[in-house]
Amino acid sequence: MAILTLQNAILQSKATLKLKVDGKLSCTASVKEDGAFYNLSTNHANLCFSLANLNPGANLNASGTLSITPYTNRSNYPAASKTVYLDTITVDGEMFSKATAESNIFKYKLLKYIINHHAILATDERAGKGLASFDMCKATLKKLHEEMVPDVPFENVKFNLKRGPLSLEQRNEDKRRKYTADVVNHLVETDSISDVMNKQQFIDIEAAAFESECWHDVEITTLKPTEQQGMDIIED
Repeated sequence: MAILTLQNAILQSKATLKLKVDGKLSCTASVKEDGAFYNLSTNHANLCFSLANLNPGANLNASGTLSITPYTNRSNYPAASKTVYLDTITVDGEMFSKATAESNIFKYKLLKYIINHHAILATDERAGKGLASFDMCKATLKKLHEEMVPDVPFENVKFNLKRGPLSLEQRNEDKRRKYTADVVNHLVETDSISDVMNKQQFIDIEAAAFESECWHDVEITTLKPTEQQGMDIIED
C-alpha cells in the first residue's frame, strides 16, 4: 500500500454514512481527480462529519493509504477499484486529520442522523450492507449521550425518523385502495362518466408524489464544522 494525495478532487455523489455491525462509524464517497475515480473511506468521526457535509461537485484535497482491488466489470473486462483510507481531508482551507481526537459532538450528530435515516439506509444496496440494526444504533447513541450529558434523560432526545420507500406491492395495494374508494364515491355521488374514467390520471400523479416523499432525504447542511456549531450542522 502507498500513500496517495489527491488535489482538487471532485465529489461525485453524497457520501454514504452508517454505523457498522462492529460498532464503528463508516463514511465512504466517490471522487474524481484528473480523470481517475477513487473511493474515499474513513471511520474517524471528524473526517466522517466533514465528508458527510459535502455536496456533489464539491472540491477537496485528501491524503491517505491507497488500496487497489482487482475485479471484473460488467463488460467482463478486468478492472481495479482504488480506495483511499483517509488520513486527512481539506475543504475550503480547513483540514481534518485522523491524528486528532474524535469529537463527541460530531459523533453524536452523526449517530442521530443515522438513526433518523435508518429506514432509508437499510433499503439501499450499498448503505444497507453491514449496517448495524436500528436498536444497536440507538443503544450506541444512548451510551454516548449518558457519557456527555448524564443529567438529561435519553428519553428527552427528539428524533425525526424518516420513512423508508414502500415496496412495489405496498404501493400497488395503496393505489388499488385509493382508486376503488374514489370510483365508489363517484358512482354514488355523480352521473358523469368522465369523472370516473379520468380519475386514474390524478391517482397516478398522487401516487408518484407520495413515492417521491417517501424517498425524500433531508440534505445535510453545509456549514464549516466547529465544536460549537456541531450540534446544528447535520439536520435531524
